[in-house]
Amino acid sequence: MSQPKQTTATPPPWRDGRAERIRAAAEAEQARAAAEATRAETAQRSERARAQLAAERSEQRAAEAARRRAAVRAGARAVVAELPSVAGFVACVAPTLIATRGQLEFARTQMQLGSMSVLLPAMLEGAAWLLAWRRHQAVAAGEPAGRLTAGVWLLAAVAASLNLWHGATGPGGLQVGVAYALASLVGFALVELLVGHQRRARAAAGRARRRRGLLIGLARLLRYPLLSWAAWSRRVELGPGADAAEAWGQAWRDRFGVELGADAIARRRGRTGVRAQRRAATAPSSTVQPDPDTDVTEPADTSTDVPGTSGDERVRELAELLRAECLVTGSQAAALYAVSPRTGRRLLSEARDLLAGDGDRGPEPPEGPDTGAAAEPARPLILVATPTRLEVGA
Repeated sequence: MSQPKQTTATPPPWRDGRAERIRAAAEAEQARAAAEATRAETAQRSERARAQLAAERSEQRAAEAARRRAAVRAGARAVVAELPSVAGFVACVAPTLIATRGQLEFARTQMQLGSMSVLLPAMLEGAAWLLAWRRHQAVAAGEPAGRLTAGVWLLAAVAASLNLWHGATGPGGLQVGVAYALASLVGFALVELLVGHQRRARAAAGRARRRRGLLIGLARLLRYPLLSWAAWSRRVELGPGADAAEAWGQAWRDRFGVELGADAIARRRGRTGVRAQRRAATAPSSTVQPDPDTDVTEPADTSTDVPGTSGDERVRELAELLRAECLVTGSQAAALYAVSPRTGRRLLSEARDLLAGDGDRGPEPPEGPDTGAAAEPARPLILVATPTRLEVGA
């Protein structure tokens, strides 16, 4: 029995419209949610920006307040530090103003100067204070100030006499004149006291400095007698204006080849280098004679034959240079002791053997003509840069 044929039913139109409305509503909800999220993010960013701007402004205000407080504290410290000077200024200006008033009244009433009355206190008080200031500078510089002192007190005495006469003959009587006269003298008396204190303080400091210099000189004489003699000789050579510290430093460098404050090892190396330089500078000139072994002309050995023993002084000096890590070659040793290059190489070999016996070998000589049979002519030995490196100059 056959089944009846089934056909797909077409959905009614109202269902399609409902689906579209649902989809549109969902899309609108998503759009609203996205817009709300965007608005929330924008609000958060704005809030963070406002908070950051407020924090920056707060930091700026705090920094500005800190700068103002620091400026106020610095000003207060400066005022406190200058209080003695301010007090001295006020103490000098106050009596000067009183004395100036007395002189101004004298010029108006007694001298009838009118508008030119101000010139009298300017002449007396101004000139006296100018000389007082110049005297202060002279004392500070250690210059003679006797005439300036006499000029100050002469002008002050003239101003005091005028004020005494004007006050005593006026309605106030003698007591007013005495007050005016004292006002003309008090300021200069204060300046005199301050200048005298400064002079005494400078003299005490100079005595203490000379006492310390004497003690240091005595200690140096006991510790380094020869070096002290060299420094004293240099001061005598340079004259009375020579500085003791500079003369001592130059004598130290001439003896040890290093600056002041170097340790014992540096002084020993420098002393060895200085001796080597002096030997090279005072070495006698050598004549040239042929060498039968190498068939090369070499400088004649003006010294006696060097014994093959480690007790030779030149061998010990070369060993000291090698121990100080100086780069010494055979030709340099020959130029140093005014011997032939062959003898110089033998001295250098004995110095290395001496160091090898002590468990220490110096640096190997650089490869060059010194290692072969032919030797280069001797050239003067020059100490350059530091005492720990020797080079052969042209």
